Order: sequence, then C-alpha cells, then structure tokens
Amino acid sequence: MDPPVLEGRLLAGRYRVRELLGAGGMGAVYTAVQEDLHRKVALKVLLGSSDLDDIDLTRFRAEALAAAELGHPNIVQVTDF
Repeated sequence: MDPPVLEGRLLAGRYRVRELLGAGGMGAVYTAVQEDLHRKVALKVLLGSSDLDDIDLTRFRAEALAAAELGHPNIVQVTDF
C-alpha cells in the first residue's frame, strides 16, 4: 500500500506535515512541525487506517509505549500518539 500524500496538511489540529521520510508494512513516517510549539517532529501515520482492527491498534500502542520508555540522543522521543 502506498503512503498517503499528506504534505502540507494539518493533522490532529497541530501537526503540519512536511515530507515523507519512509514507509513500511504498518505505517509511513513524515517530518512535520508541531505548530503550537514550533517544534520539528517525526510523525508516524498508520497505513490503511480504515482497515485496522483491534490487534493492529494494540500493536501500535505497544510500540509507542515501548519507544516512550527509551531515552537516547539517537532515538526519537515519543510525545504523543
């Protein structure tokens, strides 16, 4: 599945999408700006979100929670999901 074209769109009322970084089996990652804080972020968007089931959402949540536990300069900090 091809990632959606989101460049220039405002997601969740605060993330302005800049460009696609890459895509995998479950999602696509974009650079974005968190507009209220003027902060550059990486934004992961689930592919085929209308076809997701509870297992997919549980897996995505577990991924976000696991990543939020990590702290290192070379690892993206999870701030929202």
